[in-house]
Amino acid sequence: METYRQTFDNIYPKRNKSQFVIFISMGLFYIANGIIKYCENNDDILQASIWFLGGIIFIIMASYQKYRNNKFFIEFNDNGIEANISTFKTININWKEIKEIEINPLNIVFQLKYDSKEILSLSASSYASVLNIKAKLHEFAKEKGIKMV
Repeated sequence: METYRQTFDNIYPKRNKSQFVIFISMGLFYIANGIIKYCENNDDILQASIWFLGGIIFIIMASYQKYRNNKFFIEFNDNGIEANISTFKTININWKEIKEIEINPLNIVFQLKYDSKEILSLSASSYASVLNIKAKLHEFAKEKGIKMV
């Protein structure tokens, strides 16, 4: 069967270039402030460490959000299901691992053969996309002989 891929935009607002620069600047400011606090008063290492760590976190999160935007998709192919549905959640399931599929209004629950389940949330896509995804999944499941609930 032909590969089906549905991409969708991030439901959270995108960060623009000026916000990225502001967050990087804040991170550098926090790091510099941590270094200054450490050099001024060597007794208070905890406060300097908190400033420094805060700056590192600002820089990491700004970079992560910039390069992770708009890369959300759901794909059904001959091997299985691949999905990147949020910033921190990816799914990669082989068809042979699926025992049954339960379709709910805004998510799909895959019951796996080793008594675990994987949930594919469709809340970030439009209603028309949800209908298309469910229809294609039904076709693939029928072809692969997987029980649908």
